[in-house]
Amino acid sequence: MDARSLECFSEIASAGSFRLAASRLGLSQPALTARIQRLEDELGFALFERLATGAALTERGRLFLPHARQSVDALARTRAAAAPIRDGGEGRLRVGYTAIAALSFAPRLINAFHSAHPRVLLDLKEMTSEPIEAALAEGSLDAGILHPPVRAGGLALQRLQSAGYLAAVPKADPLAARPSVHLGDLSGRSFVMAARWVGPYAFDRIISDCLAAGFHPRIVQEVETSVSVLGMVAAGMGVGLVVAPLAQFKHPDLAFIPLTGLSYRLEFSLAWRAGSDNPLIDACRDCALNCFG
Repeated sequence: MDARSLECFSEIASAGSFRLAASRLGLSQPALTARIQRLEDELGFALFERLATGAALTERGRLFLPHARQSVDALARTRAAAAPIRDGGEGRLRVGYTAIAALSFAPRLINAFHSAHPRVLLDLKEMTSEPIEAALAEGSLDAGILHPPVRAGGLALQRLQSAGYLAAVPKADPLAARPSVHLGDLSGRSFVMAARWVGPYAFDRIISDCLAAGFHPRIVQEVETSVSVLGMVAAGMGVGLVVAPLAQFKHPDLAFIPLTGLSYRLEFSLAWRAGSDNPLIDACRDCALNCFG
């Protein structure tokens, strides 16, 4: 007993006519008649009396009709529920993000995704790039906002944006009055930097640019986050190099100065396991393309 036959039976009962029901269902009348005959054979009783003016339910057909309609309605609800699942409109999406991403580009993407898919539960976790890669590879995360390049194999990337760096200095520092500063002008200064393990590639690129500018930074304090870099700079511990979006943080003891001579820019990308058939990842990637493409 298939759902289409029950749908046909219900439509004939409503229309009172095989001809009219066939037209509504997009079937030929012989095909509809054959389908009802097969259903009657399976049930073991006649559903309709064929009349010159149309079709009338038999008593058994009248008793069976509520059950058929219940099944048809249940199928319609099931089909309706399948559509958002197919299109990535329901479920749970586990997303990792870096602290810098949370302070810059991640909120825009997360907000766009949540607005487009309000019934999807977003499970968000702050992590550094390498743990995000590992979590994606092992399947404990579905997607991640991280900083390329990646070391883990089997990951796909969608570039979001990149950000340059500013020099963060104490407000009382003479450099704070300058319209811009060259990286080489920071030679001999004390530096506050995020520890290398937080972002090895970014750390090494910044050191490389400093060497190209003629000095090796004298790091007096290593911290775990860019926000901590700002806190230590405000405390007078030294100067810091921070991505430009962090300039939104206003502090009476901090100044942000445009920086030249630093070629490195921090990349932000959406990452996921290549070949994943999770429709929520496709939906997230579409949001990323709309926001940053």
